[in-house]
Amino acid sequence: MAVPTITPTDRRFYYERLRAQLPDRIVDGHAHVWYDTDLLPEGSYPARRSAAWAARIAATNPLADLAETYRRLFPGKQVTPAIFGNIDTNVDILANNAHVAADARISGLPALAVSHPNWTAAEFEQRVLDGGFAGCKPYLNFAPTDIPSAEIEIFDFLPRTHLEVADRHGWVVMLHIPRPGRLGDPVNLRQLAEIDRDYPHARVIVTHIGRAYALEDIGEGMNVLAATRNLLFDITANTNTEVMRRLLDVVDPGRVLFGSDLPIFGLRGHRVVENGRYLNIVPRGLYGDVSDDPTMRETDDADGLTLMLYEEIAAFLDAADAAGLSRAQRDAVFYDNAVAVYGPVSPTWRER
Repeated sequence: MAVPTITPTDRRFYYERLRAQLPDRIVDGHAHVWYDTDLLPEGSYPARRSAAWAARIAATNPLADLAETYRRLFPGKQVTPAIFGNIDTNVDILANNAHVAADARISGLPALAVSHPNWTAAEFEQRVLDGGFAGCKPYLNFAPTDIPSAEIEIFDFLPRTHLEVADRHGWVVMLHIPRPGRLGDPVNLRQLAEIDRDYPHARVIVTHIGRAYALEDIGEGMNVLAATRNLLFDITANTNTEVMRRLLDVVDPGRVLFGSDLPIFGLRGHRVVENGRYLNIVPRGLYGDVSDDPTMRETDDADGLTLMLYEEIAAFLDAADAAGLSRAQRDAVFYDNAVAVYGPVSPTWRER
C-alpha cells in the first residue's frame, strides 16, 4: 500500500516543526499516480536506469491513495497536487497517461504527460493536447537503450523537437537531469544553459535541484544557475539544507517550488551524506532486502525515524530562514509559485 502509516514520532515532528510554518493551502507540484493495470508483464520491459530504491516504496499509487496520504501527513492543510504517471520502465506510458488524464479531468487537477523521446513532434503535441495536460514529464529511463546510463544526455530523452513544441505552447517540462555528476556535470550545465536561452517560454522545472543531494553534487552548478533567467527549480526529494540555501542565494525564490515526489518520498528514513553521496537510513526489513543497494542502509534503531518528506520540508524551512526569506516568500514556494506555473488550482478536489 502506498499510504504511509503515521507514528507518534511523525505527529510530533509535524506539529512541533512543520504545521505552523506551512501555509494553509499547499500545491504539491510533483506527485505520481499509477494503477496496477498500467503495469507491463514481468520480463517484458528494459532495465531501469534510475535509483533502484525508489521502486521499493509502492507498487501502485492510485489517486485515492494520494488523497489519503495528504490527509494523514498534513492535517489542517489543503493540499492540491499536480500529477503525472510513473516513470519506471515497467509501466505502459500510454495507459498510465490515460488514467492520469481521466483523474485530472474528473478532479480538476493539473497534470503532465509522461513523454517518450521517440514520439514525433506532432505525436508529442497531440498527446499532450488530447489529454488536457499542462505539459510533460520526460525521463532518462526512456533514452535509447544503446546509450550507456552514465552517458545519457538531456536531449536523449527530451528532444529539442519536443522543447520547441513546449516553448510554443508555454507548457511545463518537469526535467530530471541525468549523469553521475548530477548538477555539477558540465554536459548537464551546458544543456541547461541552452534550454534556458533557446526555449524561454517553456516552463522548465529542474527537479530535485538538479539531483544535488550533497554539496559535492553541485560543482559549478550554482554559478551556471545564477546566470539563468527562465529555469524553475523544485526541492522534491532533497533534504540538504545547505544545497537549498545555496540555490536561494543565486535564484529568485519565486522560481522555486515545493514537490513531494509521493509516493516515493513517503519513505521512512533519514538521509545522510557519506563520501560525497547520499545514503538513506531505513528501518530494518521495511523495504525488503536492500543489501545490494549502495544508497540504502538499515538500522535497528528506527523509533526516531520520520518520513523523508517531512525532512525535506524541514530542510527547506531551515534554508529559507538562513537565506532571510520573508514569510510571504517562503509560503509562495508552497503555493503561489506553483499557481503561477500551473494556473489556479482547486483546494477541494476529489479523487475518483
